[in-house]
Amino acid sequence: MKDKISIRKKYTEFILINGQKPVSVFAFAKELEMEETDFYTFYSSFISIEQDIWKSIFIETLEELEVDEVYQNYSAKEKLLAFYFMWIQKLRTNRSFIICHRRDKSKNFPTQPKELDTFKKVFYTFIEQILALGIEKNEIKERK
Repeated sequence: MKDKISIRKKYTEFILINGQKPVSVFAFAKELEMEETDFYTFYSSFISIEQDIWKSIFIETLEELEVDEVYQNYSAKEKLLAFYFMWIQKLRTNRSFIICHRRDKSKNFPTQPKELDTFKKVFYTFIEQILALGIEKNEIKERK
């Protein structure tokens, strides 16, 4: 039985090996040794896989930080800086995929890629929490 994690991993490997997305969901499902209809129980498209990849990198970053006892005692500013540092480290571990994936997107740079929509939502939620913490502890002045 396949799951989201194995599909994400296989999709990432496919892009790294072939330098491009699979031709179709049908072809990719065959690569996964699963039926196309089974694939659709997990993801609706390749964009949804990419959205999940970006979101999972973000969530993994937060989970690693939140188990750290020192991180729990950080100020809002320190928490944000720690997040950025850890986030860059996570991106570095996925560097080949990100470079390969973004290579063909550079022509459309002025617009935000759809793959980042889900990441953007969870990131904004995280930032709102950091700001609320900073305001609560009087580290940040509330501005209208």
